[in-house]
Amino acid sequence: MRVLVTGGSGKLGMYVLRELLDAGHEVINLDRNRPGQHRGEKMWTRTYIADLQNAGDVLDVLMQVRPEGVVHLAANPAPHVVARHRQFLDNAGGCQLVFQGAADVGVKRIVYASSEQANGWSSAEECPPAIPFNETHMRTPIGTYALTKLLGEQILESVTASTPGLSSASLRINAVWREDDIEWWLKHMHRWPGLHANLWAYCEAADTARAFRLALEADIPGHHAYMVASADSAVQLPTREAVAKFFGPGIAVADDLAEFGSTVDCSRVYKDLGWKSSYSWRNHAEGASVD
Repeated sequence: MRVLVTGGSGKLGMYVLRELLDAGHEVINLDRNRPGQHRGEKMWTRTYIADLQNAGDVLDVLMQVRPEGVVHLAANPAPHVVARHRQFLDNAGGCQLVFQGAADVGVKRIVYASSEQANGWSSAEECPPAIPFNETHMRTPIGTYALTKLLGEQILESVTASTPGLSSASLRINAVWREDDIEWWLKHMHRWPGLHANLWAYCEAADTARAFRLALEADIPGHHAYMVASADSAVQLPTREAVAKFFGPGIAVADDLAEFGSTVDCSRVYKDLGWKSSYSWRNHAEGASVD
C-alpha cells in the first residue's frame, strides 16, 4: 500500500515509518522537517517538506503521491507554549485539511493519532467512575489540545460518513515512551512515586507504531475509535491502591484487574485489530515481553 504519513519526522513518527516500511508498504513522509536517525539507521523514505496549514502544499502533495492510505500524526502538542488559538488552528484545521483532502483524492483508509485526552478524564485530572475505562467512558475535555483531539475524531467520522468506500480509525494513544524515556523513568521514578498523569497509562513507541500499522491494514467499514495503552501502569504502586489513594474509595475497580494493570481497557482494539502491548517499563530494559 502506498501510505502518506504526516508528522513522520517526529517522536512517534520515526517508529511508524519504520514499522510500515518493514511491513512492505511504500511510505512517503510529509513534515516540516526531514527525519533524522532511527535506532542508528537512516530512514530511507521520501519526505515532502510542507506546512499543514497551507492547503496548497497539502493538496499538491496528495495529488502527487495519490496515496491509498494516510496516517495523520502531525499535531501541535505543546500547551502553554503557543497561543491556544494557534494550537486550535494547527490541530483542528490540520485534521480537516488532511482528512478532506485525502478523501477527495480517493484515499481508502485513514488512521488518526488521537489521544487518551479525547476521553476527557486525563485533561480534567479526574478518574472515571470505573476502572479500567474504555472508549465509551467520556467527559468534556479540558484545554485546547484535548478538545482538538476529540474534534479531530469527529471531523474524521464526518468525512468518512460522507465518502463511500472510506474507512478510518482514531487511535487514542497514551503517553508514548521511547527507549530513552523508559531508561529515564527507571532512573528517576523514585522522585514521583505517585505520578498520576494520564491515569498512569503509557505505551512504548514500537508497540504504538504496530497499532497504527494494524489499523491501516484492517478492513473495517466506517470510523472507529480505539484506546491504545500498555497492559501495565506507569506507577510503582499497585493500581487498586493508587486509585484509592489519589482518587478516593468511590471508584469501582474491576475484580479481575491485575496488580499493576492499566487503567485503560484495550479490549476493543484487541478484538478488532488483534493489537495488544508487548512491553512494560518493568522489564523493557531486559528486552522481556509481557503476556
